[in-house]
Amino acid sequence: MTKKFLSEEELLTYLAEYLISSLDELTKYRTADGFINGEITAYVDCLEILDFWKGFERYGIKNVEKKYQIE
Repeated sequence: MTKKFLSEEELLTYLAEYLISSLDELTKYRTADGFINGEITAYVDCLEILDFWKGFERYGIKNVEKKYQIE
C-alpha cells in the first residue's frame, strides 16, 4: 500500500472535518457517560486549536465551546 501525503491545507481540512463530524455525532445523543463527555471535551480542545488556522473560518463556528455546549 502506498502512503499518500497530504498538503498542510488538506491535512488541516481533513482533521477539522473529522473532529466536527465526530462532535456532531457524539453530541446528538449526549448522555451522562463520563467517557463520552471526556471525548467531547478533548475534541473541542482540538477544534479550539484549529480555530487559530485561518482556513477554519469556512466552518462558520464562532465559539466552539458554545456550539458544543461545553461548560
